Amino acid sequence: MLRQYPVDQWLCEIGCRGDVYPNVWDLGESDPWQEVVSMDLLVSSMGVYNREKKVSTYDMVNRQQLGRKLAAMFSKTRQHNLPIVSACKGAVIEVPRVVRSMQQKTAYKLGSLDEYRTALIQHLKLPENYFDNV
Repeated sequence: MLRQYPVDQWLCEIGCRGDVYPNVWDLGESDPWQEVVSMDLLVSSMGVYNREKKVSTYDMVNRQQLGRKLAAMFSKTRQHNLPIVSACKGAVIEVPRVVRSMQQKTAYKLGSLDEYRTALIQHLKLPENYFDNV
């Protein structure tokens, strides 16, 4: 069986699910896949994954470690108007939701969903048919 670190499992889950952050639908976009994704959204997505999967703090990567991993697979850019997660005040609690940032943000060009999956297969040394049944 293929041994993967939690960060690699998270990257693969994105490829299987077809979106970086489930709430991208809140933007009213028909296709949740984003070819260019802000580092802020990626870090928030990884945080959600770590909480849902109860990843131990020992196995978590920080923002800089994630950036190095992504830079080895994808090209880095800076852009305006990228989706980020923002805490919006609800009645009692802060509810995270995805909004568009007007500020320039560091981002990664993930390419199309197929290009993203191909990059994962190459860099994580996954079997060629890893994403065939999704």
